[in-house]
Amino acid sequence: MFHFRGVKGLFYYNRCMIVLLVGSFALLSYGCNKRYVEGPEQGNNIWGFGNKVELPYENTYKEENATNAVENSYTFYSAKEFEAMILESSTVRGDDVYSSAYQEGALKQLKTVKESKVYTIENPLFIQNPFGTNSDGLYVYVGSPSQKVRISYIISVPTESIPDFGENLYINRTIGTEVEGQIIGLMDGQRNKIVLRITDLNGTVISQKAYYFDITSTHAIETKLNTQYGEKLTFTRGLFSFFHKDGVNSSFLFYDNHGVLRANIPTKYQSENPKVLQVKNEIFYAIKENEYVLVNNLGNVTNRYTWNGDGKLYDCEYDEVNNKVIFLANTDESSMISRGVGLDIAKGEWKDIINFETLLSKGKANVKTEEGDRKDWLDLTSIQILDGKDILVCSRELSMIIRINNLYTGPVVRWIISEDKKWNSSEYESFLLSESGEKTSKNSIDSMYAGTNRKLGAGQIYLSFINYENMDVTNNTKYSVFYKYLVEESQNRYRLMQKVIFPYHKGQCSSMLYGNHIILSFDAEKQFFEYDDKGNIVATYQIGNEKSFYKVYKYTMDRYWF
Repeated sequence: MFHFRGVKGLFYYNRCMIVLLVGSFALLSYGCNKRYVEGPEQGNNIWGFGNKVELPYENTYKEENATNAVENSYTFYSAKEFEAMILESSTVRGDDVYSSAYQEGALKQLKTVKESKVYTIENPLFIQNPFGTNSDGLYVYVGSPSQKVRISYIISVPTESIPDFGENLYINRTIGTEVEGQIIGLMDGQRNKIVLRITDLNGTVISQKAYYFDITSTHAIETKLNTQYGEKLTFTRGLFSFFHKDGVNSSFLFYDNHGVLRANIPTKYQSENPKVLQVKNEIFYAIKENEYVLVNNLGNVTNRYTWNGDGKLYDCEYDEVNNKVIFLANTDESSMISRGVGLDIAKGEWKDIINFETLLSKGKANVKTEEGDRKDWLDLTSIQILDGKDILVCSRELSMIIRINNLYTGPVVRWIISEDKKWNSSEYESFLLSESGEKTSKNSIDSMYAGTNRKLGAGQIYLSFINYENMDVTNNTKYSVFYKYLVEESQNRYRLMQKVIFPYHKGQCSSMLYGNHIILSFDAEKQFFEYDDKGNIVATYQIGNEKSFYKVYKYTMDRYWF
């Protein structure tokens, strides 16, 4: 049972899947509450938080809400057909789609196809997964229209238990006049109906047609999770993302609010600390141990990075101010995660940024066992970047959150959140923030996350983490808690805003702030949850297969796919 502070109980139940036949109205009104973003000049909302939306469970496949595209009025290549064209036109092999040779071959073949005939709004080009980096993606190209256009789409399938999926297509207008993008959300093993709606910038409809594509099933990944809805179907825009491991193969999977698979990014990665980052209008992720790629919104790999340094890389965050990715790392000699390593995205250069073991060495005396000093006395698990110059890190062994200022120019400890009694009369006592209001236990901290919103003032941030080990003295049982705090740095204090109590977990849980919502996941149970700002469960998602997964995040994907 899960409990939320200030709420007597949380009740959620299985909702019947109601097919709402909204027909043309749904299509015409779609996208009205979403903003269009067409390039990096449109704002700074990388990995932003989606607005709340009422999301009906509807399937409009049988509705005649758009004119069907006539035969020969468009061109479509399946993933298998396009891959064959790539392999026939070059000497590259298809077993490593992330190789430079394969990506260059795919890009060259795409250019050849685009130049083979004239493609327009009325005669578009579609290619399923042309670069091999998203099996559920569909490239679309409408040439160079005489006026700027906007494109939205809705995907539906004959299976009524699969709801529609629709979004606005992100168009990168900084690279020329061609209009192209990547539709996501194709359903494997289904006949996919895609209603493509093209308007001018004033919203006047230029074209609205339905296209049908038979998509061959290529994997055994679960396309629909077992989903239980809460009493209020108020979702936040975005996709849930997590790492899925299946033997030697693995993927980053993206599911919508109804638990339907909408993107499948394949890798050969086997680490337990993977993450997808958005770098401007591209995404950055690991494809192998210590191998990373940068992929644009079409799915084309634009850069590849290899870490040949000492040790292994773990949790990471993107510093958008300095265009760097900062990793937590260990060394070949020590398993303890105690270093900060930076990757300059533009230059491809790796550099040691900070030695946390040296900076926080005085804390070692506070971690001892009967056998003596613990070998991994620090072990950092989470990193967050603030304002391009400061960071937050979480030490599981020291059970503390540390803000470190001047990351690149001369790191210093700014403040610490931890158990006061543990650090009183120590060298770190002066750095401790005071806790106002309800006192909370902080003896086994992990899964730290920082967030903000427009309501917060200067020096205020939201901070969350999981405290795994708490004791119910009445029943002599352990339990775990998610905490969300408001940190007021100018006052050197913090206070509890929300908490979620759940059964005892020693590890393999994750938490994330998503605007005013909370995302929690539990690896052993293969479950994840979204809570709203009132403490209600919006939805519960259960992964049914036996493959492992790790850490659930939620992202809008604005200025990348949408």
